Formats: sequence, C-alpha cells, structure tokens
Amino acid sequence: MSQHPPPNFQDILSPDGFYVLRRAAEALYEQRRGHRPKNTAADLSIHDLESLIEELRLHQIELELQNESLRATRNLLEQSLQRYEDLYQEAPVALLTLSEDGTIREANQSAATLLDEPRSALIGRRLGLWISEDRRPAFNTLLADVLSGECRRRLELRLVIQHRPACWVLAETTLVKPTVAREIRLALTDISERKALEERLRLGEALWDSEERLCTLNAELEARGAVRIAEVNAANAAKSHLLAHMSHEIRTPLNVITGLAELLEQGELNAQQQHQVRRIQEAGESLLGILDDILDLSRIEAGKLGIARQPFELHKLLARIESFQGRCARTKGLSLDLDIPPLPAGAFLGDPLRLEQVLNNLIGNAIKFTNTGGITLRIQVREAETDAPYLHFEVEDTGIGIEPQILEDLFQPFVQADANLTRNRGGTGLGLAISKHLVELMGGKIGAVSQPGRGSTFWFDLPLEHMERRRHNRTLPPPSTVKIAASALSGWHVLVVDDSPMNQEVIEQTLGLAGAAVTLADDGVQALQRLRSDPGVYQAVLMDVQMPVMDGLTATRRIREELGLHDLPIIGLSAGVLLHERQAALDAGMNAVLNKPIRLKQIIATLLHWSTAGTDVTPPATGSIAPTDAWTETFPVIPGIDRQQAAEILCGNQTMFRNLLGLLAVDGRNLVGRVHQDLARGQRQEAAARLHNLKSHAGSLGALAIQDLAKRLEEAIDRGEKDLDADLDGLNQQLRDLIEASAHWLKS
Repeated sequence: MSQHPPPNFQDILSPDGFYVLRRAAEALYEQRRGHRPKNTAADLSIHDLESLIEELRLHQIELELQNESLRATRNLLEQSLQRYEDLYQEAPVALLTLSEDGTIREANQSAATLLDEPRSALIGRRLGLWISEDRRPAFNTLLADVLSGECRRRLELRLVIQHRPACWVLAETTLVKPTVAREIRLALTDISERKALEERLRLGEALWDSEERLCTLNAELEARGAVRIAEVNAANAAKSHLLAHMSHEIRTPLNVITGLAELLEQGELNAQQQHQVRRIQEAGESLLGILDDILDLSRIEAGKLGIARQPFELHKLLARIESFQGRCARTKGLSLDLDIPPLPAGAFLGDPLRLEQVLNNLIGNAIKFTNTGGITLRIQVREAETDAPYLHFEVEDTGIGIEPQILEDLFQPFVQADANLTRNRGGTGLGLAISKHLVELMGGKIGAVSQPGRGSTFWFDLPLEHMERRRHNRTLPPPSTVKIAASALSGWHVLVVDDSPMNQEVIEQTLGLAGAAVTLADDGVQALQRLRSDPGVYQAVLMDVQMPVMDGLTATRRIREELGLHDLPIIGLSAGVLLHERQAALDAGMNAVLNKPIRLKQIIATLLHWSTAGTDVTPPATGSIAPTDAWTETFPVIPGIDRQQAAEILCGNQTMFRNLLGLLAVDGRNLVGRVHQDLARGQRQEAAARLHNLKSHAGSLGALAIQDLAKRLEEAIDRGEKDLDADLDGLNQQLRDLIEASAHWLKS
C-alpha cells in the first residue's frame, strides 16, 4: 500500500471549519494536559483527530440530551404558567396588580366583570377612579402602608360603577417581591349582600328599639285607658245608681198618685172629675213607661240587660197583647187584626218578657201614629238555608208614614218621625231604640219600610226554637188544658228534695192541695238516706238540681246506680232554662225537668204522666180545683208582683202567699248586704247560692223583676265578673220597694 502524506486540514477545510477544529483541539489538549499546545490543529495526527471527533460527538450527544431536558423543563414551566394564568383569569375573586400610585398593570376577568369594563380598558387606569370619594383617603393610606412594609392589609371599599348600583368590596393587599419596580397585588371580594344584611340588622335593631319604645307607649296608653275605663265604669255605676235611686224616688210618689186616682175613681164623681182622674192615671202610666224605657236603655248601654231562654207558649203571649193593645186601638176607633198561621203545638224557647215588650212597642207606636184604618200583626214561620227556622213578625199600619231621610235614623235613641207629632202625641223616642237592642240581643234583626201618607211596616226576625221532643221527656198535655182534680194525687207519697225552706213550703202545700203526702229532704245526702231506709214508700221524687252538700244530679245518679231504683220517677226542679242544663239533668237519670217557679197543674200533670205501672194510687176524684181567674181576682194587688202568676203558682192560697211574702221580707232586708260580705271574703259560691234561692223565692211570688235581676247577678258571679255594685244596689232597692209595698198586707 502506498504511503500518502498526511493531509493538510487547512487545505481541505473551510476557514470557518478549520477555526472551529483548531479551537476544539486546543480545548481538548488543554483539558488533557493542562496547558495549551504549541502546534496547531494542522499538526494533529489523524488518530488524534479521530479521538477528538469522537469526543466531540459524545459531547454533542450530551449537549443534545441537556437541550432536550431544558426543552421539557421549559414546556413544564410554560404549562405551569398557563395554569397560573388560567387560575388568575378564572378566579371568582377580582385580582389586580397595581403600581405604587395605584395604576392597574394586570387584571383578571372577574375584575373586569366587577368594574364593568373590558380587561384591556383597565390596564393603565387608576383603581381610585372606581372608589367612592369618601373611601379614597382610606385606600391611599392602604397603599402607603403596604409599600412601607406591612405585608397584608384589609379594607372595605365602596365602588361606584357607571350604569350599575354601587357595591361594597373587601380589598386584601400584598406587596409583590420587588424586581425592577414595586407592585401591589390586590384581591377584591364582593360583600354587597353581607353589607345589606348588616344594614337590615342595624335597621332591625333600630326597629326593635322602636318596638320597645312603642311597647312602653302602649303600656302607658293601656294604663291611661284602664284609668279611663275605670272612670267610665265608675260613671256608669254612678249613673245606674242614680237611675235606680231616681226610679225609686219617682215611683214612690207616682204610686201614691195612681193609688189615690184609683180611689177617687171609685167615688161619686161628675163627668168632668172622672175625666180629670183618667188624665191623672194616663199621665202616671205614661211617666212609669218613660222610667222603664230610661232604665232599660241604661242597662242596655252598660251591657247588663240579660236575655232569658225559657219555654213559653206563644199563643198566650199573643192573647195578652191582643187584649191590651186591642182595647187601646178601639179607644181610637181603630182595628187590631192578628194574621197568624197555625203554629207548632207546644212551647218555644226564648225570652217572652222581652218579645212582648218589643211587640207592645211596635203596636203601641202604630196606634199612636194612625188616625184611621187599623193595625195588623202578622207572623210567619220561615226556613233558613243553614240555620234553624225562625219567626218573622210584621206590624203594619195605615198611619201617617215616615220620610225616607228619617227612616234611616229611626232606631236611634230620642229620634221620632216628626218633632211636631212628638209634642202632640207624646213619647220619648226610646221605644224603637230599645226594641232594636232587644231584638239583636235575642239573636234577631229589625227593620222598617214606609211611604209617607200610606203607612208603615215594622218587622223583625227571631230565631225562636221550638221545644224538642226528647226520648226522656215525652210530650205532656199543655198545663192549661189539664183538668186537675182536688184529690188527683190521693194516696201518693212524694219525696221533695230542696234546700230552700220557702220552696219546700210551696211544694208541700201545693201537693197537699192535690191530696199527696210529702216528706222533705234538704239535700241529696238526706234524700239517699230516706230512700235507702224506705225504698218502697215513695211514688215519686221532686229533686232540686242545684243544692249544697250534694246536688240533685249526683243524688239522682246514686239513686239509680247504688239503690237500683230505676223505675222511680225523679222529676228535676231547676231555675236553669238552657237546653244543655236540661239535657244534663236527663242524662243523670231524671225523667223530666220542670222550670221554677213550679205550677200545681204542671207538677200534677208531670207526676201522673210518669207514674209507675201498677202503683196503688187512688183514681182522681171528680172535684176540681178552683179556676185560675177566680184566684187572681181575690189576690192582693202589690206593685212589683204579678198576681196572676202568684195566684196560679200558689193555687189561690192567700195564706201561703202572705207566709212566703213574710219570709221574703225577713230574708230580703239584709240579703244584699250578706252578698256583699260574701264577695268581699272571696266566697263567691255562697253569694251565688243566696241569689239562686232569692231567684226561686221571687219566682214563686210572681216578683218577676227581682227574679230576673237575681238570675243575672247569679250568672255574673258564676262568670267571675267583679263590677256588680250597681246591679246589687238596684236589687236592694227593688227588695226595699217590695217590702215597703207589702207592709200593709203583711200586717192585715
């Protein structure tokens, strides 16, 4: 093989390539030998160059690996930067980078949304442009504090943004590590809802303070109102006391006047004198009517006029009205017609006294303001869609009629159709106002229609419930239609259980008139003792419902359950007239319930109806008791006593009447004082019991006003009412009036 001379690298390489080769060789020799070679790359051997090239290739590979690692690191850094940028832009909190003077250098999308500007429009603008003027000084202080070295600061700012409501943000700042210039990183969190809630809480606290002040004012007003109410109640009590006293003071001389007029009328008088006496009597009756109206209106306004609920026979009530008002109408040459369809047989439940008062007021007015023609009273039974049937009453006249403008206010106190007619025909204008109140108290409504010159029609509706036929209380013949024999109960032995000596005497003598023997018991315990010792002696028991020690309901249950006397008739005697009270008595085992005051016919009819089969009782004799009309004619006339009722209850027994009247006179003098003492000691049951007995006694004597007032007072005490002085004073006055009026009869 031929030998060739070594190539000259300077000849085969370009200048640049040769320079690179030379520099690489020098570096290699410097690395290997620690010093720079003297010769150049041209002096290197092929072997050296090959070694050098190999090393360069390895170094190149190493460099490429390092470059690859750097590229991977760069990619990771770019990805991390992108994630940071994404987080920065998508953060729900507004993020801004500010210069030292507050100029925005960077802002994310949340900041752009918050400030309602594009991101590009934010860069280079000062954030203070969006901060309210009152918060800018605090913001500038915040920037200064952060730049001075405080790492973190927080501040609430109010931002004013065009075309949007102002909002509140919480600004949190931190200083960015200084590079060329210092920067401040700022995070803004919208706290508008929190600030609104704080404002509502602040307003709530203010409202709470206002409510406390209002409560204080209300308490003060209530205290003043209580004082005022007390003053009004005191004034009403004083008025009631004054009216009661005035009534007594006026009634006393009026009684003298009317009494003397009656005596004069019995004497020998010429025509002129008889006319004058009649005028005196008419004036006295008119004044008494005015007194009654004023007292009724006063009780209505004070809410102390009670409405009774008791059985009554409507046809009897209408007969009384026709008798009295018919006579008044005929005196003026008028007619009074009753247009009444067939009504259900038996009794209705309601207040007969107040119903009669309303009808008398309306018919009396019709007679007063009618000159020719007549008056018609109509009654209709009407069905309601939801409620029980009711009775519709109409009083139609052919009188002067009423103008429409007056008709609207006609039921107000002291209003009449014509002031001139008032002077000519008399009256106070209270009758219609009282009638309206009474009808409404009874659960009804009242009205009127009229045409001037053609007459008027006054009407009212009342929910008068008809007495139900009960399983335990079978239909009895009306007492007025039963013919009672003088010895109808001959052979009977009746146990009478009542805590009132007066009631015992009345019932004992009443049953004695019918031939019955009577044994008395003061309470349920004594009744049980007598029936336990002699169970077969008695044909019936008359049992008072309300008694001390043991009441009638408890005693009846024990008679049925403990003694096993299921067939023994037990007739309840009660002053209560409500349906639930009667039903409670029937549920306890009583066969029937009679309302006090008890009438002889009613007792006998009930006892005969419930007599047990097979009882050895003598049949009724044929001799009958004297008619009620005959009893009434011979009974004493005493103001405050319905002598017809007293005569019917006591069967015309005047001796019994005087005895009972004497007992009432003795008990009644100090009764109201004892009631006051009971109430002062807190013994309300004792006070109610006294009034309960008085109610029963007064009913037996026909003292209806005293009976009604005692009943209302008893109910008021049971309800826990406190203000009873006016009614108690009125009751005391009525008792004094009755005792005074009865003095002559008690002495005779």
